[in-house]
Amino acid sequence: MKKILPLLLAGFCLLSTAAAAEPADGAHDETKLFHLAAENSGYRLYFPDYAGSETRVLAADGAAFEAEVHTLSDPAGDGDVLLFEAIVSDPEACCLDVLIGDENGYAAELKGLELSGGKAEIRVSRELWEANFRDRLLHVDLFSYDRGGEMLWHFFEIYLVYPGRDGRKPEPQPAGSPAADAGAARAEPILSKVSVDGRVVSFDAYAIGGNIYLKLRDLAMALNGSAKSFEVKWDGARKAISLYSGRPYTPEGGELAATEGRKTAAATPNRAKIYADGREAQVAAYTIGGNNYFKLRDIAKMFNIGVTWDAAAKVVGLDTTLDYED
Repeated sequence: MKKILPLLLAGFCLLSTAAAAEPADGAHDETKLFHLAAENSGYRLYFPDYAGSETRVLAADGAAFEAEVHTLSDPAGDGDVLLFEAIVSDPEACCLDVLIGDENGYAAELKGLELSGGKAEIRVSRELWEANFRDRLLHVDLFSYDRGGEMLWHFFEIYLVYPGRDGRKPEPQPAGSPAADAGAARAEPILSKVSVDGRVVSFDAYAIGGNIYLKLRDLAMALNGSAKSFEVKWDGARKAISLYSGRPYTPEGGELAATEGRKTAAATPNRAKIYADGREAQVAAYTIGGNNYFKLRDIAKMFNIGVTWDAAAKVVGLDTTLDYED
């Protein structure tokens, strides 16, 4: 075995200039070419329908982590779909296995793809794409082998998404907006670990629409006593949630308590208005089981709390000594 890459590939390195010779039969758009792992790995992917990339918080095995997700436009035509092209300059590589699927398992297992001129096209039928790839977050595992069948490289958890029939990604809607009020969302329970000024705190959280939502009062409790503590009050007159920065939080009981046996739940868009220090805040919020859930970054931005990311530990952090940055 030459090399196995034991790496959760949170993203590729986008090529700003061509780092290796292009195939002789035609050039590629460099903005759609990606190295796998490193520029000298000898493996690149070309996405003909590449439309952009963004960092998302994902969940797997009950843990939350950030990963780079690459958006692809819906492929044109009615025939087979060219998902991407693998371009390989590793002289020992002979063939590839490519596995593509979502959280429910692999929908396509393309094995023994022979490299021709250092390239292999990864295609699926239009029917399979329509049934299993449209509107879904996909992950790709790519293996390369030498002529003796020995594995050379394994690149895994490469994230892709085809956003939908209209070519747009669904965006979280502010509480009270018509789109948010249209109906409940599916909320998957996860345990999210957040470092708060260096102290790791576990939150009963939910993954909704590709984002992690934490209970508002849990966040207030975790920040209580810090330089960025905030109070949570219900304003009955305005039927609104009022948040006050710089005030100690008053616990109601049950904050940061772990709940056993949580299941997938319906998350109802929060219809109550939200005020931070008297100003209405336009943020996405959901109500689950009588509790209000917010995105970590929305609260951090609201109260100017620095957000950090420990890539080695895969832990998001709140640092009250830092200012918030987008």
